[in-house]
This record gives sequence, structure tokens and C-alpha cells, in this order.
Amino acid sequence: MRSCRVKSNKKLLPSREATRFETAMKKALLCFSLILALLPSCKNELEIIGPQEEVMVVYAILNKFDSIQYIKINKGFASQDESPIELAKDVDNLFFDSLQVTLINLTSGFSVNCEKLMIQKNEGLFSNAVNYVYTTDLQLTENHIYTLKVLNPLSGKEVKAQLKMLGSPSPNTPNSLNINTYPIQPDKPMSINYDAAPNTKAYEIRMNFIYEEINALTNEVIRDTIPWTLTQSKFDNNLKINFRQDGKLFYEHLAATLEVKGNEISRRGIALEFEYWGGDNELSTYMDVYGTSSIGVVQKKTDYTNIDGGYGIFASRNLFKITSSGLDVRTKSELKNSIILSPFNFVD
Repeated sequence: MRSCRVKSNKKLLPSREATRFETAMKKALLCFSLILALLPSCKNELEIIGPQEEVMVVYAILNKFDSIQYIKINKGFASQDESPIELAKDVDNLFFDSLQVTLINLTSGFSVNCEKLMIQKNEGLFSNAVNYVYTTDLQLTENHIYTLKVLNPLSGKEVKAQLKMLGSPSPNTPNSLNINTYPIQPDKPMSINYDAAPNTKAYEIRMNFIYEEINALTNEVIRDTIPWTLTQSKFDNNLKINFRQDGKLFYEHLAATLEVKGNEISRRGIALEFEYWGGDNELSTYMDVYGTSSIGVVQKKTDYTNIDGGYGIFASRNLFKITSSGLDVRTKSELKNSIILSPFNFVD
């Protein structure tokens, strides 16, 4: 049995991912609590969750490309006397005092005890006195089967879930070798082609445009990114993507997103990134039920579950990135000379 060693929480979650994770969990737990509180009954004195009843709400979506895996576990709560919003302000209603969280690779027989970690939480409806997640730096292996076990040693309550880890997609166009020659021309279609890993069910393709803003008065240079979700859908039995879209839509997206600034501000295109998101069948079904808009931001709602003995979701997704060290000369020319981008002062 291996114990995780995580010395600091400052670099574990990038700020944007931390915010998404926290927002999803806030909505999740409040939704579950409202469902419990509003369930109809024929007796006014019925307690939805009795004094001795214990409900675990688990949220874990594993990604083999992540260096740290995060598992969120909360209490389910309800009361005849207080609203869920008031209950959410008491940290004792949100977290268990002591849990043993184990991730087991059934394929290899290796297991790891996950470490309880406190991360920062913004103010809101829920108490921000503490905010716990369970983490492991275990390197996950594609196509291996993993079991999650959560045990409360004080009560003997245990919940379990199982998944098969997704593998990597195989990008064809663009790929890591040809992305620097990937032109985006307004009179020609953009083409994206890749093969997904087995067991992938849902996909999402994003393109990130990375650029700099240069202030001629202060010589300050700021780097920023404009994301663009190109397509998202489900795979059939043929795990292949062949996506084509008019290149002019890229420049229209930039023009609709960028802010017009003073003449002292010029911009320079730096790079393109392509993100290939994939989700397993469990995550795909979960999104079908609740209409989640993005694989990358899964809004957890806990009245649907694949957790044996509890509520929540245990699923596999992946994020595979192709990064660029430069832009094609035709793309740079269009940024500089396009009429619709002229207000944004792109330079070579």
C-alpha cells in the first residue's frame, strides 16, 4: 500500500481549474441537498435523513494526463427545521471527520491511500472555513481498471465505484509535427482529423489562440489566450473525427472576442493550441441526463449516481494537448491585414 506525498496545495490546482472544480461542487452539493429536502412525504414528521443515517456524495473524474488526481467527498444533508442553504453554512454538515480513501488498480493489483488536503475556497453560500479534497499522485495507466473505495472507520460505512481508464487519442491533422505549418485562411476550410482511444464515447475539440499585447508607452508585454470550442458530440462505433470548418470563422471569433484598446496597444499572435477532450461512457451518460455543456466543466448533480452505496460520479476523461511554438506565415498575414481585425492592431 502506497501513501501519497503532497507537500503543498499552492500548485496543485491551476486557478481556472480550481474555480471550475469549486463551482461544480457548490452546485452539486446544494442541488443534492435541495432534492432531499423537497422530497414529498405523507407524514410531516418524516426525517429524510435520520439521525444515524450517513450519506456520502463522491465526485471523481480521473484523467491519466493529470499529475494529481482529485476526489471530492461530502456529506449529504437535510433537515425539517433548516433550509439547505443555512445548513451549507455549517462546515460540520459538509465533511466527514475521518475517511479512508483508496484507489486500487485492479489490473496490476497496486493500491494507494489518498491524502486529505485542504484547498482554498472562495466565499459563497457554503462555509469556506475549510474545504477538503483527497489527492493522489499515482500515475494512471490507460485501459486499466480502477476501483475507488471510501470507508468511514467510525461508522463502518463504505462506498465503491469502478471505471476503465481512457487512453490517448491519435491526432493526424494537426499533430505535434505539423502544427507550425497549420494555416487558417478565410477562403479555405480548417481540417481536424484524429482517432480516439477505445472506450471513448464523448468528445470536444477546442482551439486556443495565444497572443501578446504590447504597450508602446510602458513597454509592458502581457500574454493572453482566447479559447474557442470548435465542436462537441458523441462517437458512434467508428472512433474517428474528420472535422472541417470555414477558416474565416476563426477570425470572426477573434474579432467578436477581443477588446478595442488605445493606439498605444498592439498585438502579436504567438501560437495555437489544440485540445482534444474525451469522456467515457459513464461521463457521456451523465452529461446526457443533465445536459452538461462541456466535458471540461462537469456540473455535478448527485441524484444520478454510479457510486455503490452512495451518490455521485466516478468516471474517466482525458485532455490531450497539441501545442505550437509559432504561427504559419499565412495566419500571421491575415491577423495583420484582415479588415475585421484592423481595430485590434496586430503586428508581425
